Amino acid sequence: MRNLLICLSFLLCFSVVGCATVGSKRYLQTNTPREQRLLSIEDEYKFGHYIDALIQNKYMVLDNFEYKNQIETIFYKIVNSSDRKDLKFTLRILNSNDVNAFAGPGGYVYITTGLLNIIESKDELAGVLAHEVGHICARHSIKRFYAIEGAKTIITLATLGIAATTENPDATRAMADLSSLIAVISIQGYSRQDELQADSLATKYSLRSGYNPLRMIDLLKRMQKKKEEETGEKTVYTWLSSHPSLDIREENLVEQLNLLKRKE
Repeated sequence: MRNLLICLSFLLCFSVVGCATVGSKRYLQTNTPREQRLLSIEDEYKFGHYIDALIQNKYMVLDNFEYKNQIETIFYKIVNSSDRKDLKFTLRILNSNDVNAFAGPGGYVYITTGLLNIIESKDELAGVLAHEVGHICARHSIKRFYAIEGAKTIITLATLGIAATTENPDATRAMADLSSLIAVISIQGYSRQDELQADSLATKYSLRSGYNPLRMIDLLKRMQKKKEEETGEKTVYTWLSSHPSLDIREENLVEQLNLLKRKE
């Protein structure tokens, strides 16, 4: 069972990232679609805790990171400006050279030391965190789980803790389904609309919190340049490679920022 959990945690760390593909333009949606409300807040917490346990099985969480207080200050500014006041958010700093940030259900946001080492300003950090909070507020990971056949059973079993035993045939089948589900999500990521929505929400949350949303583009461009300059596989730029092209994201962020300013 331990080996199975380790295998699942490895796959899951890629699935929860999910930040892939390009979003259609002019997609600023802040309301949660009806189909994404299928999971109660209580069960979303339980499922988020389950996923968090798997992620911590793969990564070392740095509770005593040198700049944790400063990072959390920015994070909770973003959270307090978000659209989900019903949710308790948690930030985890992962000890990894991979350049990455991702979000799971239940308010969990993860950022690696590899990405933190590249960030040069509070505005850039706010943009990254706001993007992941946007995914959570729109419940994108929950939608992706429900989009695949058998996901409802997996979520039910996982939230009840039944999936922790191999003696229950439903739990055994659910664990196998979960492995397949994670593999699919790790390849497909979020939908185009989901990615654009996360960027749109990040623009709103950053602006509300007093940060410049466009500075995230500076970070992405710098990451792209570093990636092009490096050879081999010294660094894995997961957060960069799994998102839409820089030109499209920049155009969308500017458009959304102008739209929000006109509404003020």
